[in-house]
Amino acid sequence: MRTLILLSVVMLLSCSERELPTVPVSDEPVELEIRQMPEVLNPNRSFFVAVQANGDRNIDWIELNILPDTGQDPVQSARLYDDGGAQHPNDGDIVAHDNVFSQNVLWTPPSAVQQDYRLQFVAKYEEQVLSDPLEKTVLSLRILPPRIVSVEMPDLLPSGYQETRFINVEVQDSSGLDDISEVLVKGFQDDTQRFIIELQDTGRGGDILEGDGIYSASLEPFFAARKKGSYDLIVVARDRSGSTSERVTRTMIIENQPPVLSNPVLADSVARPASGQLTHFLIEINAVDAQTLQDISDVILTWKKPDGTFSANSPFTLYDNGLAFDIDKWNQGYRGDKQADDGIYSITGIFDDDDALGTYVLEFIATDWVGQKSEPIVRQVELYAQ
Repeated sequence: MRTLILLSVVMLLSCSERELPTVPVSDEPVELEIRQMPEVLNPNRSFFVAVQANGDRNIDWIELNILPDTGQDPVQSARLYDDGGAQHPNDGDIVAHDNVFSQNVLWTPPSAVQQDYRLQFVAKYEEQVLSDPLEKTVLSLRILPPRIVSVEMPDLLPSGYQETRFINVEVQDSSGLDDISEVLVKGFQDDTQRFIIELQDTGRGGDILEGDGIYSASLEPFFAARKKGSYDLIVVARDRSGSTSERVTRTMIIENQPPVLSNPVLADSVARPASGQLTHFLIEINAVDAQTLQDISDVILTWKKPDGTFSANSPFTLYDNGLAFDIDKWNQGYRGDKQADDGIYSITGIFDDDDALGTYVLEFIATDWVGQKSEPIVRQVELYAQ
């Protein structure tokens, strides 16, 4: 009995000296990459910064230290998180656990004097440093946000207008025009943003003189495609630090007339083919839209048989894509169009030897991207016996 007890004690001591198995952890350093950061920091204003961590390590946060250009003592620190705002609702992080760590940082430098600072980032797990420092230099500069001086734009874009219309926005910035990063016009309808226009001061794209502080965009007739009704426009300028101007609002009405069909071209009579054969014939129709062809969603053809019922595949889509007829590629748009983007929409009609003799009624309708339909055009094709 004493021997058994001694053996048990020896076994327990032996087991206590063993190490439990551990989950292997990568010891490769994490690599950091800047995803978003301003070039200029404005004292007493917040800036947004996002850093991506690349590597197979668990990271609690990315530590940000802001240091003077020539010093090693941080003047301000912050932590970037990757929680999608769940635990830190003000960090500005959008997607949790995507390895992009974010934070909104209120910049409070010891002095408002213009000078460079170094933003230094390191990845951490608890207090363990997992990456080499990543540093970027930025300029701290007391600046004012951009100011919109004037806005010129049409109140109405009539359907089918021919002359190019323009938007001109004059902008000033206390740090000079080079500090302006973008001037935008955002169009809203029913509280939903429908379009955005980026204005330029480059002497191109509707702008007359480069670098004069007047940002412009040209509104060609196709601009009205897919649009109709009254839009609330918001004009805003942004500088390199992320500061934005006060918003200027305008209202613009965009008219949009439906498409128009004309000049259908097709045979008015076709002989029914012999047994086992098919008869092909080209069908074409011209479509125009006051907002250019870019506003046409589709041109369709309904196919009614002599007994008053519709073909099983009706309606059919006509194409303006320049693809020749190929029955093996029918569903890929090879329906017999001769020239792409000329406003002539085409399809190849097909009769087989089983089709009923008599009068077939074909109706054409075009629809635009705001849902308006053209007046229908109706034609008849007589299928007769050979």
